[in-house]
Amino acid sequence: MIGLYWTIAAGILSLCPAVSGQPDPNSPTTQWVPILYGPTNSPDVSGDQQAGGAEEDLVGNQSEPSFYMQYVSGYLGFRLRLGGDVNPAGFRHVALVGLDVNPTGDLNLFIGVNNRAGGNQIGIWSAGPGANTSPSTTSIGSQRFSYSETSLDYSFTSVNSTMDPTAVNFDLNADGRPDRFLSFFVPFADIVSAFSAQNITFTTNSPIDLVALTANRLNNINGDINGPNGGIGSSQLWAQLGALSQPIAPAPEPSEILLSCLAGTAVLCIFRRRRT
Repeated sequence: MIGLYWTIAAGILSLCPAVSGQPDPNSPTTQWVPILYGPTNSPDVSGDQQAGGAEEDLVGNQSEPSFYMQYVSGYLGFRLRLGGDVNPAGFRHVALVGLDVNPTGDLNLFIGVNNRAGGNQIGIWSAGPGANTSPSTTSIGSQRFSYSETSLDYSFTSVNSTMDPTAVNFDLNADGRPDRFLSFFVPFADIVSAFSAQNITFTTNSPIDLVALTANRLNNINGDINGPNGGIGSSQLWAQLGALSQPIAPAPEPSEILLSCLAGTAVLCIFRRRRT
C-alpha cells in the first residue's frame, strides 16, 4: 500500500512543470505564447512600415506569428518578428508594446527597446498625457525604469529552425535576408510598480490588451503597427484599426504551480501515515 501512495505522489510531481530559472531571450517560440488578434495568430502585412526599412517592419501570417509573450520566474518578456537586420548589424530603432490593463481601449504603459543614438536600453515608460486610444492620440511619457541589454534579457536573432521549429518560411518579407526575432524581458515587479504609480493594480492574473509597434525615435510613432496594414497616424481607435490584441493574462509563476503540486504530495503522505 505504501508503494501505491508513493506511485501516486510521483505521478503528481510528474505533471508539475519544472521551475524555470533566468529567462532566456533565445528560447524557441514553442516556449512562448502567440498574441491573438480575433480568433487567429497575430498577422502583419510585410512592407507596410512607414519608415526605417526591414528593421521596423513587423511581419507575420496566420501560421507564423509576429508577436509573442512569455512569463517566467518573475520576468515578463515580449518577442516581435521583424523583416531583417539592416547594416550596420544590430537593431537600431525603437520597438514598444503598449499595455491596456483595464482594459478600456487606452494604453496605460509601454515596455520596449530604445536603440537610437547609441543609447541601447530596455525600458518601461508611462503613456503620454493624451487619450492614447489611437495612433494619432498616443505618445510616450516619462521613463519609469531602464535596463542594460544583456544576453539575459535581450536578443536580436535570426529566425531559423532552432528559434522557430514550426516555421516554414524564414523570410516573410522576401527581401533575401532572414527575418529577426527581437526579444526582451523586464522584471514583473517593476511593471507592477509602474502601474501602482497610476493607481492601477496589476497581477499575473490581470487581463491586458496589447499593441505592438516600431518607431524611428521614441517620441515619434512612425514605423509599423502590428495587425493592420499601415495605420501610422490614424485617428481610428486601436480596436477599430485591428491593432488591439485579445485580452490575455501573464501566466502564473511556475514556482507557485510547483508548490501546489508539492502540497498535494504532502497531503497524500500525511494520509498514508494516518492509515498505517
